[in-house]
Order: sequence, then structure tokens, then C-alpha cells
Amino acid sequence: METRQLLHWYCRTIELGSFSAAARKLDLMPSSLSRAIAQLEEELGVRLLVRNTRRLAPTEAGQTYYQHALALLSGMDAARQAAQELQSEPSGTLRVTAPPLLGRRLVLPLLPLFSERYPRINLELRLTRDAIDLPRSGTDVALRVTKAPPNEPYHSELLGQYQRLICASPAYLARHGTPQHPNDLKQHRCLTILELDETRAWRFRDGEQLFSVDIPCRHSVNQGDVLLDMAEAGMGIAFAGDYVCGDLLASGRLVRLLQRYTIAEPLSLYALYPPLSLPAKTRLFLDHLRERLALGPKTGF
Repeated sequence: METRQLLHWYCRTIELGSFSAAARKLDLMPSSLSRAIAQLEEELGVRLLVRNTRRLAPTEAGQTYYQHALALLSGMDAARQAAQELQSEPSGTLRVTAPPLLGRRLVLPLLPLFSERYPRINLELRLTRDAIDLPRSGTDVALRVTKAPPNEPYHSELLGQYQRLICASPAYLARHGTPQHPNDLKQHRCLTILELDETRAWRFRDGEQLFSVDIPCRHSVNQGDVLLDMAEAGMGIAFAGDYVCGDLLASGRLVRLLQRYTIAEPLSLYALYPPLSLPAKTRLFLDHLRERLALGPKTGF
């Protein structure tokens, strides 16, 4: 059996956790895949997998072999791809994940130009707040918004930082007044994101002084863009990143509040991708993100 094929089968088995799941993905019989892995263990003289009725797990040697096999496969793919790229236009399917609000407000506006530049690269954009297993899902780039660098086994590249701010509609302020100090928010209708505890206590900085204000939650929603729609409709005061509400502020549909006070903890945008050799489609997409974000409005990125 070809070495590359056997390594590929082994890696898929590790990633999917069972012979049956890997066999379905590889279009093989589970018994054929099991025999191939057993033959590999016999040739190496090392037990690679712990087998039970529910799930396979790699031994310590099996995990080490998996990491080296991944690197070898990646190197072989990169060598083939580098040769092909000299003669061909970049192509293939690029799979990207991002949180819903980030995807709609920041990533989506950048895609038409990328698609125009590289018409043979097909795009799959999945909007989710869930952490995605990149190899298992076939994802090429995952975008994360965090306070600290992601603690995940991938390469993480900082693409930019943004500030969070407080805003409300002119109609809301006309009815309820304008808060002059963060503590005034306790007397207002505040909008929060469901399942995010930090949206219930807003942390501020006044010079060197840090303090937090417990927010009375009047309305909650699980999507950030809907939160901004609620704020624009005059339902309350919102807490949002500057890059997602810049157009609403510029048009006057929302008004920035408490500008003397900054939100204590800015957030960072990271691109996560496998730490091995990148295909052309991924490199080109990352280059496009760096270029367009650098040229974007100076309201965060």
C-alpha cells in the first residue's frame, strides 16, 4: 500500500475516533481500514491505538506518530501544490468560520473583492460562536474575537483590536435622558447578550481608575446584530464593538455615550489556522484580510 495513503487513513482514524466513522469518510469497509492500521502497527512494532467498543484513542506512541504523519502529509501536499501553483490559478474551496456578528459586519463586506480577484476559489462561510475543530471540520481559517490569545493548538495571528463602546438611539435618549456617568446606567434600560456574563457587568476606565457597574438587564438577545437593531429601535442602551456600529454612529442612528470613559478591556481579532504549510487559497485569503483591514476605517481596525 502507498505510504501516503496509509498515513492519510491513519490520521483520519485518529481525528474521527473510530474505524467506522473514518471508513465512511474514506469510502472503505471498516474491516479493511482496521487491517491496514493493524499492519502499520506490526511494521512499526508499536501499538498505536487503544481499541474499545465505543471509541479509539491513540497511545502515547500513536499520538506522536500522528503529529509526525500530519507534518509529513502537509509537506507532501505543500510540495505538490507549490509546483502546481507555478502553472495554475489558485482554486479550491476555502472554508472560514467566524462569530455571527463579526462575520456579517466585518468579514462579509470583504468577500466580494476577494471573489472577484480569485474567481476559482469557492467560499464557505460558517457563522457560529462555537469553537470549531479545524482538521475534523475541514476548516481553513477560523476567526476569533477574544480578550487574550486563543488557547488552541493552531497558529494564531493577531489581525487587529477594537474598542467597545456604549450607545443608544436619539429617540431613546429623548425619552429617558442621557447618562453622564457609568453609574447612571443603573437607572436605564440596558440591552445584553444572552449567555455572556460579562455583558451584565460593564467595566470602565477613567484615567488610571478601573471600576465596574452592574447593569440592569431589561432586554436580552443571543445575536449581536439583533442587539444593535433593538438599540436603533429605541429599546435601550447597548454595549458593542466600534467596528460593528460605526455606520450607525456615522449616520446618527445611534449616539455614542460616556465618551470620557473607556471600556476597560479591548477585544482582539485573531485568525486561527493549522500550523503547517498553508495552501495558496488560505495564504491569499489571509493576505486579503490583512490588506483590507489595514485600509479600513480607523474605528477599531
